[in-house]
Amino acid sequence: MKRDKAAALQSAPILRLMLTFSGGTLAALVLSGLYTLTDTLFVSYAVGAQAVGGVSVAFPFVMFQSAVSTALGGGAATLVSQKMGKNEPAAAGEIALNAMLTFWLTALLVTVLGLLSLDGFLRYSGLSGSLYSYAREYLQIILLGNLFSTGFSSVIRAEGNIRYGVLIWVIPVTLNILLDYLFLLQWGFGVRGSAIATVLAQFVSFSMSLLFFARFSVLRFRGARLHIITVLRILAIGLPSLVQQSGLALSLAVMNMALGRAGGEGAVTVYGFIYRILVFAYYPFLAVTQALSPVASSSYAAEKHDRVRAATRIAMAMAVGSGILLCALLCVFPESVLRLLTDDGQVLTEGVPALRNAALSLPFVPVSLVAGTLLQSQGRVKASLFLQSSGSVLCLFPVLLALWLVCGLDGVWYAPFAAALLSAALTAVCFLRFRRM
Repeated sequence: MKRDKAAALQSAPILRLMLTFSGGTLAALVLSGLYTLTDTLFVSYAVGAQAVGGVSVAFPFVMFQSAVSTALGGGAATLVSQKMGKNEPAAAGEIALNAMLTFWLTALLVTVLGLLSLDGFLRYSGLSGSLYSYAREYLQIILLGNLFSTGFSSVIRAEGNIRYGVLIWVIPVTLNILLDYLFLLQWGFGVRGSAIATVLAQFVSFSMSLLFFARFSVLRFRGARLHIITVLRILAIGLPSLVQQSGLALSLAVMNMALGRAGGEGAVTVYGFIYRILVFAYYPFLAVTQALSPVASSSYAAEKHDRVRAATRIAMAMAVGSGILLCALLCVFPESVLRLLTDDGQVLTEGVPALRNAALSLPFVPVSLVAGTLLQSQGRVKASLFLQSSGSVLCLFPVLLALWLVCGLDGVWYAPFAAALLSAALTAVCFLRFRRM
């Protein structure tokens, strides 16, 4: 039965596969997104709007450490899908084990370096007063729990086990929300309580992954060893994801810095709420690309190129379509969405037009993500790296700088939309060129 799930990646109808894979992943991601919004709600009402701003400034650090796990998990998932497509469970098991061991080693390094550089990072971000205190208190605990910050759900999905891949999200996130309620609203732990709840939920996800690979996985781990060459192969494929998410972390840090310089701590606090909403809005894009990855990788390894093209067309339609719907929702009801998180007058006044500006980018964001995921599944690392980093790094930084200098604070708010539009156009041109190569 386990092998049937892997075989279905090459034989089941493409649309059904994409809907099943993305639907299951989206359900877990939406729950995670609801947690993100609920966590913001708890922090906002239990501690205050500035606490949300402080946690938001700490978020680039959190995003970077998650980028490492995503890169390793995504690279391993692609290789595992390819090996399972060739019916090589022992080779697939060795790849998964190498990804896990590498993550734990790098997680330990990130924790040590993060704690040592924490104060310097926060001061460089231009923080002071309560924002500095909130960010430092939150980050210290998150870094200490870094070893448990992934469950390698992408590898589980690469085996075709969607149900467990959903449960490994649903159970920890549900626990996280419950702990947030207890720690913040009932016991008054403040920002520290939010961080502790997150780490405890991550530990549950980590434990569930160990249980899966020990009892339910089709992969074979006996005789597997840590090999540098295997690690390099995983990193080579996961590098685009690492650069993309690290770029998002860097872009968030730069946005916070630009908003702080152009609009003060109030603008940083507003963006803290907006970014939480945008993270939720990005989940359909992530669900579609995570669904495309195993389907395209397995079909490409089996030389079924028509299936790869069909999966890509469906993925692009699903991702862009969801972006259009979300853009319309946020442009029509920005104040209602913000009121779900805060009743702070300044946040609502400044946040409504800022959220509309940010929402305009949503139809264009997934274009480079889907194209990059396809190229990554084919092992075309350099091309994938270029496309997946175009929106968060290559286009955003120069656009942000130019608009900031010309238009001030308004230019900073419009920069994500302008960068996403430019990235989509660049991706369309470059992807046609890559396909001819």
